[in-house]
Amino acid sequence: MPRNVQIAIPSYHRPRRIAETTLPLLRDGGVDMASVTVFLTDETELAAYTPAIEAFGIGVEVGHGVGTAEAHNHIARHYPPGTPLVQIDDDVSRIVQRQDEKTLVDVRDLPALFDLAFHEACGTLWCVYPAANPFYMADRVRRSGLWYAEGCLFGYEVSGGDWELCHVDHGDDYERSIRFFEALGAVTRLDNYSFVSKFWKEPGGLQDVRTPENVMAGLTYITDRWPHLAKLYYNAAGRPNLRLKVIK
Repeated sequence: MPRNVQIAIPSYHRPRRIAETTLPLLRDGGVDMASVTVFLTDETELAAYTPAIEAFGIGVEVGHGVGTAEAHNHIARHYPPGTPLVQIDDDVSRIVQRQDEKTLVDVRDLPALFDLAFHEACGTLWCVYPAANPFYMADRVRRSGLWYAEGCLFGYEVSGGDWELCHVDHGDDYERSIRFFEALGAVTRLDNYSFVSKFWKEPGGLQDVRTPENVMAGLTYITDRWPHLAKLYYNAAGRPNLRLKVIK
């Protein structure tokens, strides 16, 4: 793979789902599966994941605590500085590119996409458009400002900096976006690419530990620390969420 890109997949209670979605997506997209590592909480998870690990020829790292922050921080510390690192969720079924306002096509060459993303990012955090809706996507790369980097698919060059670490399990993608923006002055977003995932609908993952109390704890931490950059709101389903101040 160009640039010696490494792929990290945090996973929790989803051995079957990862084998049905993310792993075949990466393999069929031309990724060298030796560059892929799945990160598990503890040894009790390992047996369930072993068939997928062996079938796809990927690496495994075991031993971080339960929760999104624990997983992402372990990943950030696992790789040496200078590593081009892609993180992808364990239930991503497609990575897509906008053709026009009505059409999405599957990305067939994932190493080429990742190489492009790191080239465009110039050392900053890169992400893709947060929803696979071609009407709102655009043939555009945003190379400056603060943009929401959805946690399902993003990348950065490991530096060992504090801004690569998260403190919350819920809203960690908002926190990461802000921390990288403050540290490096920009988040890079490729608006003509996105992904397909079922988010809140899949069993396992964060669904198994999410409660109303810890959701609010994470979101409140962010709005208390960065009131000038993040605002709490409730969506149409009544779920609390955040909006970032758009800085172009």
